[in-house]
Amino acid sequence: MIAIEANNLTKNYKGFTALDKLSLNVMKGECFGILGPNGAGKSTLISILYGAKKSDSGTLKILDQEPSRKNRWLKEKIGIVTQENCLDESLNVFQNMMIYSQYLSIPKKKAKNKISELLEFMSLYHKKDFQIAELSGGMKRRLAFVRALLSDPEILILDEPTTGLDPAVRKLMWNKIIELKSDKKMTILISTHYMDEAEQLADKIVIIDKGKFQVQDHPKQIVKKHCPGYIAFFTKQTLSESIYKKYVNNKTIFNCNLHPYLCTLRYLTLDDLYNFIKKVNIQPELIRPSNLEDVFLTLTGRKLSEHA
Repeated sequence: MIAIEANNLTKNYKGFTALDKLSLNVMKGECFGILGPNGAGKSTLISILYGAKKSDSGTLKILDQEPSRKNRWLKEKIGIVTQENCLDESLNVFQNMMIYSQYLSIPKKKAKNKISELLEFMSLYHKKDFQIAELSGGMKRRLAFVRALLSDPEILILDEPTTGLDPAVRKLMWNKIIELKSDKKMTILISTHYMDEAEQLADKIVIIDKGKFQVQDHPKQIVKKHCPGYIAFFTKQTLSESIYKKYVNNKTIFNCNLHPYLCTLRYLTLDDLYNFIKKVNIQPELIRPSNLEDVFLTLTGRKLSEHA
């Protein structure tokens, strides 16, 4: 069953094409990642999916309905965590959630129980009587998750859910998302510019750049197809230009990137890499398997984090 079906979505802003004929299908129960740098078109796509904006052309169905500002039934089926937390600073944690539950027409007694349950789930129950201004940035983000889950949504949309959070809070958020996706009842859509976030959480991803989808598949399959092998990092002081030019164009070694201080080379196998190291007698600074960052660099010529 398809939860989100988009065909040829296009959106222009005064001559700038934010989305360029994008098409995708997200299956029910799937955790789907939209990966790309800031300005790639991710947030525009999210806004159209949620009904906050309209595309200039193309078709879109969410749970077999066309999204719009007036489609209340669909709004209640979708929970969204936007980039901004948008919490009322004049109210405490519990009051914020009670006000929002009224927008969703949740009966008061049911709302109280649901809010308590979700605050416990997001490790926030001990903060229920705190003012919003007293919360840390990570707590505010977790509270935005509570709000998005109040209606028991069939689809949860997460727009840059962990941007600006420290590593410990990011890990906590990842664990909560993994818990939510574990029973396969909720469809989750994650927009992110963090390569590791997409790899950890998404069953399938699309890589988007300049309003266009570059590739779409399971993260491991994308790496295997577009950038297999291992990456070695050498300092330019140790890997001379003559050695670089001599070896970079053979069948097992590829130039992925030239940094002012690092020369990055990609090999198909570890044996190829070790043979090269032995031949030139130069130790790399780092060796690692290739990843989605390398795929994006190969496809677009720049890093995912370049404009992040």
